[in-house]
Amino acid sequence: MKKVVNGVLSQACCNGLIELSEEIFNSSSIRGNGNDYKQATDDLEVTEYPKLRQYILPLLPSIIKHAESEVQSFDDVFIVRYDMKNQRKLVRHVDGGDRTIQIALSSRENFVGGGTLFDDGLIQCNQGSALVFDSSLYHAGVEIKSGQRYLLVLFCHLTNQHLREKGTVTLHLENTRGVLSRFDLFDVHSPSSSQLSLMARKEMRDNTTYFHPFHLFSKHDNHILRFVEDVFNFHVSRLNLKVDAKVAGCEFWFHKTSSERESMDFHFDKDEQRLKILDEMVHPTLATITYLSDSIQLPTLIFGEEESILCFPHTGRHISFGGNLLHGCPHNLMIRKRKKGADCSFRLTLMVNLWCTHQPMLDEMGEFRYYQGDMTATTKIEPLSVSFAPWTEVEIHTNPTVYGEKGVKGGVVADPEVVTENIRQHVRCDWKSRAAYVIGSGSFK
Repeated sequence: MKKVVNGVLSQACCNGLIELSEEIFNSSSIRGNGNDYKQATDDLEVTEYPKLRQYILPLLPSIIKHAESEVQSFDDVFIVRYDMKNQRKLVRHVDGGDRTIQIALSSRENFVGGGTLFDDGLIQCNQGSALVFDSSLYHAGVEIKSGQRYLLVLFCHLTNQHLREKGTVTLHLENTRGVLSRFDLFDVHSPSSSQLSLMARKEMRDNTTYFHPFHLFSKHDNHILRFVEDVFNFHVSRLNLKVDAKVAGCEFWFHKTSSERESMDFHFDKDEQRLKILDEMVHPTLATITYLSDSIQLPTLIFGEEESILCFPHTGRHISFGGNLLHGCPHNLMIRKRKKGADCSFRLTLMVNLWCTHQPMLDEMGEFRYYQGDMTATTKIEPLSVSFAPWTEVEIHTNPTVYGEKGVKGGVVADPEVVTENIRQHVRCDWKSRAAYVIGSGSFK
């Protein structure tokens, strides 16, 4: 497919992006200069420049809606500059991703020549218009004769398989991270929400914690274990995690909150028995939460090193975060209004912690509790399929003192009531959207 959509960005937006780009070009060493690669461009990667990212992020929904299919992630998002000094044209090539969105930022009065040449003809767009086409179509950037030509270019992925690839750009305009000091948010498409809820209600064992060792993966016909394995394999693959097959595995448990008066104190996930017996603090490689109901709107708050995430329950939503991050469910951030027509009267979650290079001690005897659930072939459960979920970014200027579980700075928030009350006052939580909020860069350092 190939089409031109007029008026995607306003003249003011285009000029603002050009002004910001010129400021960066004039103060930075830019990728592409001096590069002998024939398809190298004089460009700015949006993920590398916070000001560009912040400018473009609110515009993104109005841009990607023209892709004609749901955009899952990006191969790349960048601003490219054609000028008489560095780059005048671009050789015939194909793009990354499945669909390209190319927005003309410069007015055609600001350059002579230019345009995108396909095998069946030349297309020149007016300022603010988008050229949308299949990324597999061969095309070239036609040489400019004078002036400067700026473009905003997005290489879009239309399937979710690229979530597993390090370097993929998310819908939050961030590179898929191999970094465990942060968090990511996903929506689970399969198994379906109803299947997940059914699994939980049939298999819940009073918050008992189980361990499923890596060497037993796929050696069963149990749907709970299959889902747990899919979670492990998905995150290991996308983050390129090192796995020691002799000790690796999944720690998992269901958690049921049946009262709107309940909460969960801020804490770290850890090898509890190792801390108790040997006085050693060892965290899982990665922690995850999958929401299996959304009738009680008690949110999860996770403190990252630079940003924090506040996520309200939504059936099928899945959070992953570094196993050493502080988190909890603060009662004073609960939204009291219950979902109309809710299918249950409790909050249900499935926690899966990935232990990749350490084997936790899960009971007083230092032995494992293996899962013995009986949900086998009674219901067909589809393989795990996810996509990135949206969040809203907010800035809160607060700097609470932070202490560890043994009084070492860098752990439990000293006064979580102060922090959560600050969030409650500044974040307008939208219960109907079952929203997630990423809270200010550096807010909780």
